[in-house]
Amino acid sequence: MSEILHHYIVLRNDLPSGTKLAMTVHAAGESAVRQIPEGTFAYVLRVDDEAELLRRSERLRAIGCPHIVVREPDVPWNGQAMAIGLVPTTDKERCSKVLGDLPLAR
Repeated sequence: MSEILHHYIVLRNDLPSGTKLAMTVHAAGESAVRQIPEGTFAYVLRVDDEAELLRRSERLRAIGCPHIVVREPDVPWNGQAMAIGLVPTTDKERCSKVLGDLPLAR
C-alpha cells in the first residue's frame, strides 16, 4: 500500500472570488508533477495578501518543501504572486511547520 499524499494550495484572501478559483486551478495543476492518486488529501488555505504569500514561500523553501509560486502577468496584477502550490507530499509534518496555522480558504 502506498503512503497517502497531501496536496496544499495557498491563496491570497485579498483577491476577488473568481480570481481565487482560477488561481486554485493554476496552482494545483502546476504543482502536480505526476498523476495524483485516489485518496490524496487536498487543502486550500489562505493568507491575507501577497507579502504574506511570499513570506510563506521563503519559509517553505528554507525547510525544503518543493512548491511553485503562481504569478499573474496580466493587468491588473502585473506579475504579482497569487498562489502557492506545493508538490504533493507524504511529509505532512514538515509542511505543517509553515502552513499549520493557516485557515481554510472560503
